[in-house]
Amino acid sequence: MYRCSLCSYTTRFFSYFQRHSFVHAPEKTIQCNLCGSRFKEKCAYRLHVKEKHGPNAHVCHICGQEFTYQRVLDRHMLCHDDNKPISCSVCGYTCKRRQDLVRHRKAMHSADKPRRKRHEDTVASIFVDLGVRFTREFVVNVRTFAERRSARIDFYIQTAWGFLLFEVDEMQHSSYRVLHEMQRMQALQEYHQQRYPGLYIHSVRYNSHAYKQDGEVKRPTLEDRAAKIRVCLEYQPKEQFEISYVYYRTNSGTLAVSEHPEFILRQHARVA
Repeated sequence: MYRCSLCSYTTRFFSYFQRHSFVHAPEKTIQCNLCGSRFKEKCAYRLHVKEKHGPNAHVCHICGQEFTYQRVLDRHMLCHDDNKPISCSVCGYTCKRRQDLVRHRKAMHSADKPRRKRHEDTVASIFVDLGVRFTREFVVNVRTFAERRSARIDFYIQTAWGFLLFEVDEMQHSSYRVLHEMQRMQALQEYHQQRYPGLYIHSVRYNSHAYKQDGEVKRPTLEDRAAKIRVCLEYQPKEQFEISYVYYRTNSGTLAVSEHPEFILRQHARVA
């Protein structure tokens, strides 16, 4: 057994013990003559030269990006492939990688998942019953608010006329600042119109809880909700961008949240 005199490290193998000794080396004595980087171990130096200065034999034929290893190129190629062959047997979620499905199941279908996910599961089951193909937890890389660089859409559905962005808003998103939510939706609008010019975008904001209509509390049944969701799926927007609020608080037919001073997408909003 080899024991380090400077720490509690022990090992049965002399080669491991030699490599460990570099942890206590006072300086990085090995220097790369190409870029000046310094290392304590020769193996670390050799890996650096291979990855940073070696020939990148694996090249992406689509974007030209080069990689040292084939496995890294294979993983990179997924970003160019729209095909998502792996699907969830519970809700129809589709993805490209097996680890994405594992993460999805843990977040969406585990016993200790948050309550909001259960409301999303209900919507997912309605979509499945209606034969609707969707992508769940779809992430769009856009700047929204407070330095956030992405926006997650609960259900992303591609249609013949464009895209349906269906989002389950717990308690009408009362815990969110209205202006931040407006900035987020505006970023999604601009993203789609720049990437898919000419196509329509319909953003559905669906409240899964009770709501007030002219001060009276309304609690739609599951059958009512399924029927309302079916209407939203069949609706084709009249403008290039529309926001439909489902089961949101209204006053005399007017959407209450649209009267908020921070609501900046008023011209696109409708009560569904």
